[in-house]
Amino acid sequence: MKNLTPIILIVVAIGLFFWQVQPLYGVVQDLRAQSADYDEALDVASELEQVRGDLANKLASFSPEDLDKLEKFLPSYMDNIRTVIDVNGVAAKYNIALKNLKTSEASAGSGSSKVYSAASIGFDFSTSYTNAVNFLRDLETSLRLMDVRSLSVKPSAAGKTGYDFSITLNTYWIPKK
Repeated sequence: MKNLTPIILIVVAIGLFFWQVQPLYGVVQDLRAQSADYDEALDVASELEQVRGDLANKLASFSPEDLDKLEKFLPSYMDNIRTVIDVNGVAAKYNIALKNLKTSEASAGSGSSKVYSAASIGFDFSTSYTNAVNFLRDLETSLRLMDVRSLSVKPSAAGKTGYDFSITLNTYWIPKK
């Protein structure tokens, strides 16, 4: 019996190793790997927090006037009424009365994730060629980002001197997510 006790203890130890220790050791290894992934995620999060702080400092360094100009150039929402009022204000400088105003929202973007959205504004007006060119030039140099999607010019139907213009503009904004 004296010689049998060490052998039984060795067999019990080997059995405990395979039934208890080895499965727990596998769990510990998985937890260590998971801990390393969490540590890496924390490092990335701290880097992102630093970048966010740097960007916040840059944003704070802009003057309020520059921020207003940026918001007018590429707003975070579409305000059709404000856009039409802006276009009408430019037209009023040349005694142009806008008629048949039409607005529609056209989806635009970059790939499957929409980076920006677009809206279409169409209207008609009658004026001289010189006034129309000056009007379009002022629209071009305004702060609002717009491009001409279509333009048609016809001689005035009312028999007056001048032309009838029909124009469709696209304007853009970056929707907040």
